Amino acid sequence: FLQFVAEHKEDDDDENTSTNDADTSSSPVKSRTEQLYRSEPTILQLNIGLYCNQACNHCHVESSPLRKEETMSADVAARCLELLQNTPSIDTLDLTGGAPELNAQFRFLVKLAREWANENNRKLT
Repeated sequence: FLQFVAEHKEDDDDENTSTNDADTSSSPVKSRTEQLYRSEPTILQLNIGLYCNQACNHCHVESSPLRKEETMSADVAARCLELLQNTPSIDTLDLTGGAPELNAQFRFLVKLAREWANENNRKLT
């Protein structure tokens, strides 16, 4: 990993020395050829817990049967639904985290999100 970082730092240094004519003092992003622009969110991804009925070595969040306490509360789930309702650009609700279907808030989130989408003629996947 450190070798990778060192090699890419050298690449960045080479790019910066070749563009020294441009004024980059106000923002390091200006030295790049592409600009990033903010856009409206279309996906609301909620990690609702780390409890899982398996303990896979490749799991990037280390979910397991032992992580029962690290779950989303009903209050936080309700706030997330408020966020969904107040952000019209969101058309995808992605529930993740461990095995989300084992989380106590999973059915609550799916049921209320579906009801709200149907009542408001919103397509929500």
